[in-house]
Amino acid sequence: MNLDAKLREETTRKNNELEAIKPILKEEYRGIDDVIDGIIEAIRPFYVFPKSLKRPLVVNLWGLTGTGKTSVVNRIVELLNLQHKYCKFDVGEYVHASSEYKLKFDLSDKVEKCVDKHLILAFDEFQLGRTIAENGSEIDRPSLRPIWDVIDSGVIHHFNRRGNNCAEIAMKLKKCLDSGVVVEDGLVVEGAEIYNAIFRNTYLRPVDYKTHPSYEEYIAKQKGEDTDDESVDPDDSDDDNWYGLDRDDDSYNPAEELSATKRAFMYRTYSNSAINRQLFAEPYFIKYEIFNALFGISPAFFEEINDYERWKHSFRDGKDGDALYQLVMTEFVQKTPLMNSENYSQSLVFNIGNIDEAYNMTHSSDPDADADLFHEHSKKITVPKMKDALSTRFRMEQIGRLGNNHIIYPALSKKTYEEIIDRYIQQRVEDFSTSFGMTLEPDSTIKDILYKESVFPTQGARPILSTFNTLVDAFIARLVSDVIFNNPDATQVLWTYVEGDDPHFVFTAVAEDKSVELKYPVKLTIENLRKSDFSEAQAAVAVHEAGHAVTALIKLQLMPKEVKSRTASVAEGFCYTQMPDTKTKDLFYADIVYSLGGLEAEKLIFGDNNMSNGGGSDLRSATATAAAMVKTYGMADHMHQISVQGLSPNAIYNTDSNQEAEDWAIKLVEQAQAEARQILEENKALLLEISHYLSIYPSISEEDLRKITDKYNITVKSKDNYYGYKDMIKETMLKMGLEYSEIPVPPTK
Repeated sequence: MNLDAKLREETTRKNNELEAIKPILKEEYRGIDDVIDGIIEAIRPFYVFPKSLKRPLVVNLWGLTGTGKTSVVNRIVELLNLQHKYCKFDVGEYVHASSEYKLKFDLSDKVEKCVDKHLILAFDEFQLGRTIAENGSEIDRPSLRPIWDVIDSGVIHHFNRRGNNCAEIAMKLKKCLDSGVVVEDGLVVEGAEIYNAIFRNTYLRPVDYKTHPSYEEYIAKQKGEDTDDESVDPDDSDDDNWYGLDRDDDSYNPAEELSATKRAFMYRTYSNSAINRQLFAEPYFIKYEIFNALFGISPAFFEEINDYERWKHSFRDGKDGDALYQLVMTEFVQKTPLMNSENYSQSLVFNIGNIDEAYNMTHSSDPDADADLFHEHSKKITVPKMKDALSTRFRMEQIGRLGNNHIIYPALSKKTYEEIIDRYIQQRVEDFSTSFGMTLEPDSTIKDILYKESVFPTQGARPILSTFNTLVDAFIARLVSDVIFNNPDATQVLWTYVEGDDPHFVFTAVAEDKSVELKYPVKLTIENLRKSDFSEAQAAVAVHEAGHAVTALIKLQLMPKEVKSRTASVAEGFCYTQMPDTKTKDLFYADIVYSLGGLEAEKLIFGDNNMSNGGGSDLRSATATAAAMVKTYGMADHMHQISVQGLSPNAIYNTDSNQEAEDWAIKLVEQAQAEARQILEENKALLLEISHYLSIYPSISEEDLRKITDKYNITVKSKDNYYGYKDMIKETMLKMGLEYSEIPVPPTK
């Protein structure tokens, strides 16, 4: 077989392998078929023909928690038997300044263990590495620069594992000298606090007291030998404290040369006094802890044993800081390069993160949010929208480095949640049958209660597993022994849930001639909250959410998709209204009116003194929108901020003071508040009718809300054709006498 034929055969085999894992992944991860297809297509160049890559293949996976982002990657690696190429990192571990070198060393260590240069690198929790703060200011993350280097070029600078300790220490010593630490005769004379901050929690462990100079002077004094140390006073009445053991103990013999183990124990036990801490805090540039870390390596690392001994004596002789640093660098860098730069441009890089800013539903933590509505909302998040969300966390040039391979996970639908619950149930059924020789048959009530108790639409599948642990596994563990005791011949167990004031599971153990019912009380969390009596609170929430609904109908001219006055969050509700994707100045202002509708409805119906505390989030939302209008979108009466390209990257210049901008935003909010009040007063009957409905029922559907609004001749717009821009173009063309066609014909040359 010639080379071309072998290449064609290998290419065909690898393509087939990718296609073969698709159905496996889709069976294991429900509701993300399109995502799985997208990932497989994205990684195809790497898996089939990596030599064609000129730079790393970057694939970005964004979504909410619990939707299977990381686990899908792990499973793909497993199914394709690529574990030997796979290196995974949690970005959250490397964001702090204290870990400046940690990623470099960890990356080096894992890379060196890989077989070839066609690596698979996964950077999980990528959103934690943000370089833009919530206030819009930039954050310097030097510890994360290796990630951006890898993403951009595939070049990895890594250390030889044998010299990692020495390399890190050399870097820290150099950083000390560059940061203002002054060293004379091996001692830190200035900048001790800088030194301690750099080495804290790394190498500053309890000292080796046997080698401490003070200990040698102390022993000489106890033996009556002459000493040149003037700080040792032979007539000092506090001699027993010279070694730093400030205690009364007749059994202690200060002249006894204690073992290293015992000395360390004594210091840990009696080092609480200030004098003790002072005595053992000599300001050496190379402390004995650091010295021991440096020489914790094997002497065999050195070409000759004399080199090892010379090193040790050089440190003990107390050379100045620069000399010590140079010694570290020359001995290691010149003889064995610590840093290697290698090209991994034919690698695959996964960036995995939860970019919640793109999933901007207002009731994100409520278990009673409609999973299907949230799912549909999330499916409309496009790559440009995701890049906009990323821009709140990362600089634009970094977003550019991420490329355009952005795979967006949708929120899970109700059907998907039901399928996941069905699978978990089936797993328990199979395990029960295999382990105990009995069939377990749950009915539909089991799935229903598990859904109600475990599904939070914005939290993915993770809560389902924990709910199964408490509501299923715990009962099955008790069930087996009870069945054996009450009906040992049973071959079948029927399982149902009975709701009511005393909710419980019923397990019916069935044998040929006998059936036994076993009842177990069930302690529910979410469902009990739904059924608690909070009628007064619900009435207040009803008026509040009705206020949002009315302002949505009148000002936004949009029909709310879902309005709830009662959820598992107890005295909380929400009004979910889908707005157009494109937002104008008018729509931003209408959104502020809508945000303040709930607060103003409470004032109108209950009076200023009886309004509830439920308007805090609404005020924050309204204020944030107004601030964005003036500071971000340039929608004020004047331009508040400008960006002058070329003067400074990403620089924003204020044309007036922040106070002036804030005054404009406050004025806008006050104007919107007054308009919300006017709308509700003019539509008070509609407000009360919706409020009354929601004070009795926990929610009102879009269909039932439409029945109420039809009585008031309220017209609403379609979200997808909200502005009528196409109609405006048509009308304007016709007014100008231009030819208009629904399907325009391109002009011919």
